[in-house]
Amino acid sequence: MNEKFWDLKKSKQDNMINASLKVFALNGFDHASTDEIVAEAGVSKGLLFHYFYNKVGLYEFLAGY
Repeated sequence: MNEKFWDLKKSKQDNMINASLKVFALNGFDHASTDEIVAEAGVSKGLLFHYFYNKVGLYEFLAGY
């Protein structure tokens, strides 16, 4: 995870975290779509991967969150 994530506005952090939690909870890791996560969060896929590098990194972050 890119530590600059914590420099984002709290609302954008919350949108990304909550969207990710929702999509993983509904679909499980294998079927969770990053396209669905970014659509739900209202951010670009590039921004998501700038902060979390890949789906595994995002999942690991959420597990620790």
